[in-house]
Amino acid sequence: MDVQKLLHMKGGIGQDSYADNSLIQKSAAAQTKSVLEESTKEVYHALKPKCFMMADMGCSSGPNALFAASEIINAIDEACRSLNCQAPEFGVFFNDLSGNDFNTLFNFVQGFYKWVEEEKGRDFGPCFVSGTPRSFYGRVFPSCFLHFVYSSSALHWLSQVPEGLVSDQGVALNNGNICITKTSPPEVEKAYYTQFRRDFTLFLRSRATEVVPGGCMVLTFVGAIQSNNPFAMVALLGSTLQGMVLEGMIEEEKLDNFNMPLYAPSVEQVRQLFEAEGSFVLNKLESFTVDWSIHMMQDLDNQAKFLVGYIRASCESLLANAFGEAIIEVLLSKLKTRVLEHIEAGQPIENMKFLLNPLHMKEGVGQDSYANNSHIQKSVTAQAKSVLEESIKEAYHVLKPKCFMMADMGCSSGPNALFAVSEIINVIDKACRSSNCRAPEFGVFLNDLSGNDFNTLFNFVQGFYRWVEEEKGRDFGPCFVSGTPKSFYGRVFPDSFLHFVYSSCALHWLSQVPEGLVNDQGVGLNKGNIMVGQASPLEVQEAYYTQFKRDFTMFLRSRAKEVVAGGCMVLTFPASIPSTNPHVNSELLGSTLRDMVLEGMIEEGKLDKFNIPLYLASVEEVRQVVEAEGSFVLNKLETFTVGWSSQTTQDVDNRAEFLARFLRATCESLLADAFGEAIMDDFFFKLKMKIREHIVARQPVEYLNCLLVSVTRKLED
Repeated sequence: MDVQKLLHMKGGIGQDSYADNSLIQKSAAAQTKSVLEESTKEVYHALKPKCFMMADMGCSSGPNALFAASEIINAIDEACRSLNCQAPEFGVFFNDLSGNDFNTLFNFVQGFYKWVEEEKGRDFGPCFVSGTPRSFYGRVFPSCFLHFVYSSSALHWLSQVPEGLVSDQGVALNNGNICITKTSPPEVEKAYYTQFRRDFTLFLRSRATEVVPGGCMVLTFVGAIQSNNPFAMVALLGSTLQGMVLEGMIEEEKLDNFNMPLYAPSVEQVRQLFEAEGSFVLNKLESFTVDWSIHMMQDLDNQAKFLVGYIRASCESLLANAFGEAIIEVLLSKLKTRVLEHIEAGQPIENMKFLLNPLHMKEGVGQDSYANNSHIQKSVTAQAKSVLEESIKEAYHVLKPKCFMMADMGCSSGPNALFAVSEIINVIDKACRSSNCRAPEFGVFLNDLSGNDFNTLFNFVQGFYRWVEEEKGRDFGPCFVSGTPKSFYGRVFPDSFLHFVYSSCALHWLSQVPEGLVNDQGVGLNKGNIMVGQASPLEVQEAYYTQFKRDFTMFLRSRAKEVVAGGCMVLTFPASIPSTNPHVNSELLGSTLRDMVLEGMIEEGKLDKFNIPLYLASVEEVRQVVEAEGSFVLNKLETFTVGWSSQTTQDVDNRAEFLARFLRATCESLLADAFGEAIMDDFFFKLKMKIREHIVARQPVEYLNCLLVSVTRKLED
């Protein structure tokens, strides 16, 4: 069983999701509130950092992760008010395995930003949230990066099913159980404890490198307290599975060899491991009980439903992998019946016991997806390779940081983000080899809007880690990748945080549809077009340029705060170049929509008011904005053209299909919102036919004009 691939809480926000079935975990977190507050204040008073960096490790996908972050921020706000000083900035990192539903988590993050602004005011912080997809049983962050680590209801999950649960003859030693229980033989108990000891020691050792001296951790996880059965619900799950074996619904051999990677240590076991690892002072080690009856109605059916929902949200991925998706509904229905029988018989399900440890340091990829239709964007990145290499070398030689912090802004969800990151790492590796010095650590931040498919992106990240290890060796770096869900038209990172910023095929997208595209009578001024084009009236052209100027200025102003003096940015985005029609693709989209109006498939009024928030700036417009903003030295500003006929076969249908899929991957969400999901397949089929007509008539459509901008953050006066 590949635990790191399979173990994740149930995603989404439906009735079976972890987000909707995590009240027990929330109760455990709430019990730590006073210790959390006390530990946070202690760290802040001791260190007083300009940016307070915290991580929630094993955050999962529900709103509980934001509970801890909110409490930490409240504690520091209170401390700063008592000291009459400005609160620091906050870097908040949510960590879990790459299979976690970060998309759902990042949707909650937008509410968190809103809470900070409404509760604390616009001048507070600000706060910057990222997601970090990697096992916490190993390094996740750069050295001396964090001030505070929090983990709730996570460390009882092991990194793998323990070895040694099968005899030399191939007989399952834990027969009749699906995790360690009172009836498990001694060799099974030993195997589970050995795995926990190895994992927990690695967790502590990894955090010891990442947490600054004087930094703090508060950890809670399920523990074995005296005579309690810490996994009573899991034991009931096991007996339900055994019943299904007797009914012939599950193979006996599969059940005999199935063991959950769960271990509830004792207080003394945890104490011994802290003392043996030696990097932390143990301030407090205590146990508490979470009474889940407070979350349940008196109705017995609802009580059983609550407990089964908890099991489903946390264990379904492992169960489905072992026994198949097809039996899950039946299994959970039978489990609910078994739980009801226990409750009715006066056999209560034991409440969970948790250990609390505050301590501190000594001193989606289908054929229409963007991931599968982003070859054009990759070609743009490849064209910028020489400038990218030159700019990175310059930044690294000037700054020589111990950890090289870079961001890809507007990364989207395909593998292209990691193509650019790989190039950056190659350049620095080469520079370090030529200087005969060790390469730095790398902090890699992949930024996009919260609606981006970070789940798909984070699945590519695991391959990136393998590439680094295989290509560069285990001693290289290491590299640490995080996703940052926030608009780059505003602050995304703390002050002076980044050494290098890269953005490809993103800055032509505006933050909003420009204002002023409808007159006082409610008539669309850009009628006949779906964005600014050659036929657009002057007031529409001015509205689009005004929006671009405002957005690009905000982008530069925000990065000026975040990029260190001497740091670099390389930006590429589609542009307007004289003597070519930069709007050919949008014109094809627009004419296809107009055809569908004539066919009665789209309302004319909807089309008249539909405008895509996209602007193709000229070289001179970009130059003027960079110079007017004033924070960067403009090293290079040039144009290039990407043709993509080489990406396809000579077959006309394939060429048309290639371009139609590219446009679908980039524009479908906007079109579906405006005109409805129901017509999307018809629309893109018609678009493909229209593109085909253009290719057959030798009307050029297979090109993209781009700007390449290289700038350096001015040195402080």
